[in-house]
Amino acid sequence: MDSLANGSLLAAVSASAQISLANDDSCVREPDGGCAPKFPSLRVLTLLGGWGVQRGERGLALRALIGPALVRAERKRVFGVQSRADLSSAALRRVSFVGWVQLLLIPDLFGERARTQSFGIGLRVQ
Repeated sequence: MDSLANGSLLAAVSASAQISLANDDSCVREPDGGCAPKFPSLRVLTLLGGWGVQRGERGLALRALIGPALVRAERKRVFGVQSRADLSSAALRRVSFVGWVQLLLIPDLFGERARTQSFGIGLRVQ
């Protein structure tokens, strides 16, 4: 297995959207009796850089990336930071399974700090 010192520098561009499928007038009550504001839909464009290691040419791979994010929330544009880690299985005929975790930090989203976390599984074509 390759050591961490034998890894590679990585660069990537990521685009994503986080939207609510619930489109009703329901109210989540706050302690004062008012309604909590709805979390806005987010569209995110991120430039990522990081480090990755892989066993062999098409083997098990681990990557860790971080970078600045341009976030569009409703009609406002703000900046944030996104980090991502993923692990992929050995490739079989150029396809591998991949699992990832992702964190997006937004220091000022409508006057408040915001954080989103996501995870997923999928297929990677190499």
